[in-house]
Amino acid sequence: MSRVFVAFFAAVLFVVFLTAYDVGVGTANPLQSRHMQLTQNAVKKSEANLVNCREVNADLKSGGGVNAAQAIAEMRRQREELMNIVALERERVVSARSLLQVCEDELASDLSVLFGVADHNFTARIRSLEEKRKHLEGLHSMLNTTPFGAVELRRSSEIRALQAALFHEMRASKKKAENGVANGEACTKTSDKYSVVFDIGSTGNRVHVYKYRVAPATHTAAAAGSELSDIDLVEELFELNHKALSELDNPVQDAPEALWELFMKAKYFVPAELHACTAVEFKATAGLRMLGMEKATEILDGIRARYRNETFWLRGNAPVRILDACEEGPMAWLTVNYLLGVFSRGTKATASTVAVIDLGGGSTQIVFEPGESAFHGMRTDLRYSATLGSRSVSAYQHSYEGYGLHAATKELLFHIQGKSQEKPGGGTTTSTATTTTTTTPANSGDKALSVWNVLGNLGADGSSERDDIVTKRAPPMPPPPLPDAEAVEAFPCFAVGYEDPLGVKNIKKNNTGEPAMPPNFQACANLFRDRLLKPVGLTCEAANCGIAGVMQPPLTNFTGEIYVFSFIFDLLALANSSLVPAGAAVSREKFEVKLPDLATIAEGHCAAFSLTRIAEATAKEGLGSLKPEYECMYYSYVYALLRYGYEVPEDRVLHVVKKIRGYETAWSLGASLLSLT
Repeated sequence: MSRVFVAFFAAVLFVVFLTAYDVGVGTANPLQSRHMQLTQNAVKKSEANLVNCREVNADLKSGGGVNAAQAIAEMRRQREELMNIVALERERVVSARSLLQVCEDELASDLSVLFGVADHNFTARIRSLEEKRKHLEGLHSMLNTTPFGAVELRRSSEIRALQAALFHEMRASKKKAENGVANGEACTKTSDKYSVVFDIGSTGNRVHVYKYRVAPATHTAAAAGSELSDIDLVEELFELNHKALSELDNPVQDAPEALWELFMKAKYFVPAELHACTAVEFKATAGLRMLGMEKATEILDGIRARYRNETFWLRGNAPVRILDACEEGPMAWLTVNYLLGVFSRGTKATASTVAVIDLGGGSTQIVFEPGESAFHGMRTDLRYSATLGSRSVSAYQHSYEGYGLHAATKELLFHIQGKSQEKPGGGTTTSTATTTTTTTPANSGDKALSVWNVLGNLGADGSSERDDIVTKRAPPMPPPPLPDAEAVEAFPCFAVGYEDPLGVKNIKKNNTGEPAMPPNFQACANLFRDRLLKPVGLTCEAANCGIAGVMQPPLTNFTGEIYVFSFIFDLLALANSSLVPAGAAVSREKFEVKLPDLATIAEGHCAAFSLTRIAEATAKEGLGSLKPEYECMYYSYVYALLRYGYEVPEDRVLHVVKKIRGYETAWSLGASLLSLT
């Protein structure tokens, strides 16, 4: 009996010990406990997903039928489940990094106790270590002259260990200092120069790493406009992901991690000895602008803190910030014209520059030279001027916030219901005109705003690298939206039978039971024209206007070529080859089309649009941020934007490009060229 009692008592003590141990570990190391919990949650999610998948398969094998709508719903549910699992895995990665950071911090703290806090000044650090070594030698000498006991022996052993550690640290510090000098020499001697630019957009993130071959005189001096012809782009690394920071569950916490993989790819591309002199810039666009100032600033603070001490040169002058809308267009314009050789030494100063139209997810920009007379007749906030070598530039520029592909399609769905999307901080998503606070004063006469000065000097005049967002002026206000009950039930941009989560659908039938509104390209384009681009009731107060009553010189008077890119190229590249007019497809990097060609492509896509087509496209994936259910709406908007918004003449050839000379046509190259100044 006593043995049974003893065994029972021992078992109870063992259980109590295990419980206390678990509680103790969880209390002492909450990060590790959290990491274990995340792992358990991930396993449970995966198991639940597997069970559901088996149930669906069993149902299909037993003869249970599913229609197209059910298939789409099931695909969406599975996609959401997978996205949740991916999000959980990302959180586990962040948790693991936190554990690693705690370990590194504890190690640094222990080293600090032993050796003192390291100084980034290598010379001062080595001097400090030398003084500590001499002090320890003195203690050692004193101990050698006194009788040894057990304590003294242990103390002597500890001092010897510290001396050895100090010796190795001094040698490592000297080697690091020598490497710094060697890297500095590598930076000054090489003719290669690298620049890293992160494009943090509304649909995902991109990193561009540019390798230049720079003339010796330009390499050590500022690469000013007069030296632009001495900068030769020889290689580019381009990587992207679709982790839009504005759509993360916790963007403030998760934003730095969403960029980490791209950062590492950039790091491996640049030679290690040139890391110290390679500048990295994190530039956000419309996606973060629409989040509002407070949240956007917190996100940028997290990115800045995470990457401040990495290998690349996160220099001052606002390297982590949101681009003002008036910067994107000029930077994209510089990119395209630079790649076309407009600024090369052999090009005549009188040669025409090209116009650019950029369609992003949240905004769209247009930049072109309208001629001196039209230029001086514009408001100063619509001008930009520059001197690049022997060439003087006088151009019109404007950025339309809320008129990017995703923002505009979503806004139309709200608009026909009599609603407007509210932006954080007030206002609606269909904001148009934006300008920096550094614009020319009203009493400055005809003096033009020099955007190149704005782009080159953001962060100057006492501002710091924390000046993330530039103040914007109020945009023209469109009339309030009026609901259209007919369009809400029979939306011409949707496949028959489709119902969108935002409340718009195409399910109405006529008296004969047929669909009241099959997908219709022209009807869809007209909705964009009348609701967003040229709103009924909004008058143009200038001689000619572009989108939403904003003054724009007519493109009919512009004789140069017109280049369009970003989502316009992506959609044409996805177009069925049978729908592209003969001879229109030039290469994987370029199309040459006219507006009637775009209309033909859009008509074909809308006519073939169905729930089955949506299901097939959803199963294929690979569309990035594009939604298969918005296919007809996308093509209709591109046509409407160019035809009714920017008023591109129907007989003009449009150069739809992704790359020129093998390099991406993105504003980031323009930003990189400016960073060399």
